[in-house]
Amino acid sequence: MISRPIKEKDFNLILKLDKKVYPTDSPVKQETIKKWYSNNPEFALIYEENKKITGLCIAIPMKADAWNKFIKGKIIESELNEKTIFRNSENQGLGIHIYHIEKLNKTIEKFYEKCFKDLAEIVRKMKKENKKLELTGISALCTTEKGINLFSKLNFKEKNFFCKEYVIKEKGKKKVINAKTMEKLKKTSKNLKQTIRCKMLVLTPEQKSILWDYFRE
Repeated sequence: MISRPIKEKDFNLILKLDKKVYPTDSPVKQETIKKWYSNNPEFALIYEENKKITGLCIAIPMKADAWNKFIKGKIIESELNEKTIFRNSENQGLGIHIYHIEKLNKTIEKFYEKCFKDLAEIVRKMKKENKKLELTGISALCTTEKGINLFSKLNFKEKNFFCKEYVIKEKGKKKVINAKTMEKLKKTSKNLKQTIRCKMLVLTPEQKSILWDYFRE
C-alpha cells in the first residue's frame, strides 16, 4: 500500500464518504477542499494498492491562530480557506485537523498508525525548511462511535468546546441536528440509542499520547 497526495479527481469520493457519517446542512464543497491543499497537498493522503484506493487520511494544515479558534468552535470546517491554511514559508505554528480518516479495505490492520506516521514524516520534512516550525496540536471532529473511541484511545480530549451537534439515525438515514438541551434532542429524535453527539477531540503537546512518539525527530 502506497500513498500519494490528493488530486481533484479525489474530491467527490471524499465528500461522499464524509456525508455518510456527517450529513450536515453546511457541508464542505469541492472549491473548499481545493483551497485547503493549494499549499500542501501532501497532507491529504490517498492510499492505493494496485491502482485502487484502499484508504484516506485527509488532514488540514492550519495556522496556529486559526486552529485555536477552530477547536473552540468559532470556525467550522466549511469555513476554512486560504486565510486559515498554513504556509511553511510564512508561518511557524501548525495545527493539524483530521477531516476524514477511513480504510476502504477492511483487511488493513492499524491503519491509523500508518496515517499518523506518514503525517509525522511530512512535518519532519517541513521542519528542515522551516526551523521555527512548531506543531501546536492535532484535532478531529468525531461523528461516529468508532471515531470517538479511536481518538479517545489516543488520549484526545474535549477541551474548550462542547459540540452540541448530534448525528441521529431514523428510518435508516442519518442527519445532523443542533440540540442545546436534552429536552430538545428528545423532541427531535425518537431513537436516542442511535444518536451520537459529535465531539471536537484535541491533542496538544503536554498531553501524553503514543502519537508524539511518531512526531519525534
